[in-house]
Amino acid sequence: IFQTYRGRTYARALPAIFHYPGTKKQQDCQALFFDIQRVWLPIYVELSKSIAPMQRKNKNPFNKLTSAVYHIFNPYERKKYKKLPQNWGLDPDNRIRANIVSPDIRIDAEKVTLSFYMQRPTIGVSVAISETLILLFNQRQQNMYYVSIPLQGDYNLVDFKNTNNWELDDDICAYVALAGRDWLGNFNLVPL
Repeated sequence: IFQTYRGRTYARALPAIFHYPGTKKQQDCQALFFDIQRVWLPIYVELSKSIAPMQRKNKNPFNKLTSAVYHIFNPYERKKYKKLPQNWGLDPDNRIRANIVSPDIRIDAEKVTLSFYMQRPTIGVSVAISETLILLFNQRQQNMYYVSIPLQGDYNLVDFKNTNNWELDDDICAYVALAGRDWLGNFNLVPL
């Protein structure tokens, strides 16, 4: 269980007694939750290296980012989560964002390839940005790919090994964020 106390996040062991019903519906619900967490946790650990102390103040970054991941996956098929968020993260003003042009995604049995042009990014706070962070979500399969590449302008080509057997007819969406040692920008939807 993760808790925030005085601006710091702590992990603690689960209480000894739980009263979950052992029904099939409850087990299916928990399975969806744990499958997404299994994929998301290692990604969050990498992202958390860029979260500035100021971005942690009075909020739990793990909970904030994880809630957006669940919104995108919409594992419980809630109508209010049908529409994808345009941006999500720890900056309510979305001050740092990539300017992506002409994105294209290609999928074959071996790899998933995302290509795009990045024009001059919007940077509305004085921090040094050094990385482009890319998250690909497969809503049908309820899994994702993540990569961090050095920030570069112009043409970007990113390959992901297709270890999850993604297919062309899957519901895939892409989000891009910019980050540095002192800041994690919001993830912004890239229209594919």
